[in-house]
Amino acid sequence: MQGVNEAVQLKLVTLLEWGEPIDLDIVEVQPPKDGSFFEVPGPMSRLIRPYLELFTSPSGIAARVVRGDNQVLPFALLISEQPTVIELSEPPFALSVRTDGGIWVLDQSGLKQLDATGNLIQVLSLFGMKIVGGLEDSVWVIGLDEVWFVANDGHDIEGPYPWTGGLGSVNSGNCLCAFEKKDLHRIQCLNPNGETTYFSLPLSLQPFEKLLAFENNQVITLDAATLRFYDTTGVFSEIIVQSAGLTSASEPFISGRDGDEVLLQFNQESPRRFSIPSDVLESIAVSVVSVRDSQVLVYGMHTAAWYENYELEDMFVVDGESYQNDIFPHLWTLGIPNFAVAIDGRVILSSTGPTGLVLISVSPDL
Repeated sequence: MQGVNEAVQLKLVTLLEWGEPIDLDIVEVQPPKDGSFFEVPGPMSRLIRPYLELFTSPSGIAARVVRGDNQVLPFALLISEQPTVIELSEPPFALSVRTDGGIWVLDQSGLKQLDATGNLIQVLSLFGMKIVGGLEDSVWVIGLDEVWFVANDGHDIEGPYPWTGGLGSVNSGNCLCAFEKKDLHRIQCLNPNGETTYFSLPLSLQPFEKLLAFENNQVITLDAATLRFYDTTGVFSEIIVQSAGLTSASEPFISGRDGDEVLLQFNQESPRRFSIPSDVLESIAVSVVSVRDSQVLVYGMHTAAWYENYELEDMFVVDGESYQNDIFPHLWTLGIPNFAVAIDGRVILSSTGPTGLVLISVSPDL
């Protein structure tokens, strides 16, 4: 297996600068006033920028815009060299791009088909948690324990079929696939006729490993902050991603913690490593969140440090005031919780930072 975070391919897919078309609407998120919460080290409240939640189909990538307080805005973005904004009548649950420039939208009114200008073509009385785009503009509508297959014109609907894949379902050809919950080394795939096929993996997955893609005997998963790439023999690459963003020179980077080191990764380069102070807990996520020329900012909950030419320059404790003044103005963060999707053998990361909203593709540099 290729080592953890050996050379990777990084590519800037899209940069949406603030105000073009998404406004920088910063939200201060605080612990709930009533009820319990899990207390973690560091500032009690945090400033959060809007982020993009991504949806892939064979026809491309769409995104919905989510504020830091989890409020979904009522429009869709079609990702391309010149991203297109489609205004919606209400916030979407899920999206799927069509080849005709239009889009499938799932919201509380049902499944809608819109044209490239946002005009409503039809509404289908199908309701669910998620949609997954298939070949030739078809789409799967996924409910709690059943699914429907909708052909490209919306006139032919198959199902409902029993299905337990839920939000972990992905497209593979014209099939809907997901990990089999009772057997963590099998993938189940459902075709539009309601027939199920099973595929065995060379090893069992971790209990919370998430399926991102299943194509051409290759599986891509996300396990917390680790991307795994499988083939028929097992894992051939692992990439740790706890943060991603752009340098001051607009070069994409990714970063994550590997034991007692923080890794910083640029395109087709071996990782650069920073030692983590011994008093930082092993359970805390620590990563590079800003790269400005020769200066690098490493941050993790209650601890931060500036490095100059990869040598430690200044370390400080992060409280509410220092987070707002010394961390947030430089901070690149992934769009939690769904920051990664896969298409064409690549993983697309969604990150938000001082420059704007950015999508970065990452894949092993084989």
